[in-house]
Amino acid sequence: MPGSYSFQQRLNELAGTSGLAPRAAANAWAGTTGLDVVGALNAKARATGAMTATEPSLDLGGVCNRLAGTSGLAPVAALEQATP
Repeated sequence: MPGSYSFQQRLNELAGTSGLAPRAAANAWAGTTGLDVVGALNAKARATGAMTATEPSLDLGGVCNRLAGTSGLAPVAALEQATP
């Protein structure tokens, strides 16, 4: 149900995991290792074509909105619109 997720819960749902910390869940969803949350989400955006390889990295809100195809939403609200 929209609005009921924490950031951690939503990242885990997108990654197909449960109980991971946000950093680990973001890396699992992105197929990366060792990146911080923002780095992993930027990598995911590039891998899915939501960003170009040469586009500068976005901040947390920006990359969450880019992954979801939304704009101006808080990170968790944006990720609620994202698909795995």
